[in-house]
Amino acid sequence: MIERILGIILPVFTIVALGWLYARRTKPDMTNVNRLSMTIVAPALIFSVLASKSFEMAKYGLLMLGSIGVVLGSGILAWPVARLAKVNWRTFVPPMMFNNCGNMGLPLAVLAFGDAGFPLMVALFAISNLLKLCNPVMSGVAGLITPAAARKLSTEGVRGAERISLKFAILGTAMLAPYLLFIALLPTFTMKLLYGANTPFVGFPGLVRMCVMGYWVIFASAVLTAFLNGVGKARYTFYGQIVSAVGQFAILMPANIVFGLQGYIWGGTANAIIQLLFLLILARRGIREVRAEAAEIAAGRRLCSKCGYDIRATPDRCPECGTVVSTADATISN
Repeated sequence: MIERILGIILPVFTIVALGWLYARRTKPDMTNVNRLSMTIVAPALIFSVLASKSFEMAKYGLLMLGSIGVVLGSGILAWPVARLAKVNWRTFVPPMMFNNCGNMGLPLAVLAFGDAGFPLMVALFAISNLLKLCNPVMSGVAGLITPAAARKLSTEGVRGAERISLKFAILGTAMLAPYLLFIALLPTFTMKLLYGANTPFVGFPGLVRMCVMGYWVIFASAVLTAFLNGVGKARYTFYGQIVSAVGQFAILMPANIVFGLQGYIWGGTANAIIQLLFLLILARRGIREVRAEAAEIAAGRRLCSKCGYDIRATPDRCPECGTVVSTADATISN
């Protein structure tokens, strides 16, 4: 069984690793390739799939209208949030409207476990569908933190980057909390509401709650990753991804094989917690490094390490923010 799983996913990891090594060595400009992929290749692929299948538009009319309503409604709700948060709506609104709907879980389950594993993965898919509605919020908040933290780092130092990251993290938490708490408190009712009163998925309330906890952990990891990227410590986020990948093989997959669906969810949650703890350690180290770098630059250029103001005329105190910079210790503490 392990050999079948590795045979399926190792080629994917190999291709990704080769692409990463090639890009690191040659640093190619992918702008034109990405533009072609999004404007020509992707639409052509969708058209090819639709053209090869019979599709009765009248039969799925209500479903199509409902999908359009979800997409447009998400954008309508997200736009005022972007305005209130004073962020570029072009960056914030699209991720809220178009969430990640693709998945490899079901095909992988059939190829790896055969027909026996398919029902369990369907149950997992049904549970995770409840939570995937949070993906646009999570990715959108993370996408806002990175550029905002980078801007604040250049103007207010690492503390400014910390504050703006915390601001967006609180905003994301406020958006996610009502929905996730509703699912955690009423998992059976939620499954019936979504899949009908006679759905077989109502027998997993504990697993639903565990998935909710896992999503909170994943959101916290996304915030830390975005913050590290914003303060120029992207290599630490790469280390966090390595820890997650190792955990997939060492924790999640064995737990899934031994305990089935329950093992998959428990193993995935444990792996997410380990990655979060590792990112917390890396974030603390990254903050120390950024502060030390800022203090070194400030000492060499006679700039305030907190706001970057020129203090050559007033070396004892920054006239802009009032920070005491008369000693090296005072400079480093900021």
